[in-house]
Amino acid sequence: MNKFHSIPTDKYIPLSFDNAYLFDQYERINNFLTFNIDKKFKNLLSKPVKSNFDIEWYSIYKDLQQLEGSPEREFGLRQYWLLYEELQVLLKDISRTNDENVRNWVDIIKATFDPENNLIFTNGKDITIIWGWKFENNRNKKPYLLADSVHNIATNIEQDSVSQFSPPIVPESSTEPEPHEDEESIEEINYGELEATIYQADDPDVIKKPSFIAFLKYFAAKYSWILIVLLILICVVFFLKSLKYS
Repeated sequence: MNKFHSIPTDKYIPLSFDNAYLFDQYERINNFLTFNIDKKFKNLLSKPVKSNFDIEWYSIYKDLQQLEGSPEREFGLRQYWLLYEELQVLLKDISRTNDENVRNWVDIIKATFDPENNLIFTNGKDITIIWGWKFENNRNKKPYLLADSVHNIATNIEQDSVSQFSPPIVPESSTEPEPHEDEESIEEINYGELEATIYQADDPDVIKKPSFIAFLKYFAAKYSWILIVLLILICVVFFLKSLKYS
């Protein structure tokens, strides 16, 4: 095994269970994980070896670095919590037994895998943890694994859809824009179609309608005989009224 870290015994408080230090029970805990839980947890715990006033930690893995300051921090944190969640499910299953000894072991494993009292080390491919001491480490926060999984699934679906279906091609319009009318040529417009005509102003986004004054000019020019008839009728009315009251 490879030594990768050491801690001073006077800096941290050792955790105990049933009046026994946890780190002194490495072999028993590791065997229980391997043969009663799952073999994938066999090398998750690093091995503590007491050397004078230090605890030296050993693992089968090489090039291990603590998560803080490691470029593989995200990988190590994810792996830790994936294994941690799986372990909690397995412990819940075996804790349903009536065997008091098994229940006691469940409590020992839970005390061993306490995120606040675990220090995670990784080499980018494997992880191991330092355990059994009161580290009070609050940097092992659980990443939002579920959100990432949903995002990855959505991304894959979107990529598959793009590869299977090509977007519809919208043909370019062949209609040329109508020529812009100058303000000076407004009197040359056919005013009989004026109400149905909309033309562009200087700003192409603004729609402009002909003015009421222009409409009156057109009406007076083309229907002047109506005005004459109205004038004659008014004169007749006033003449009759004058005869009535005379």
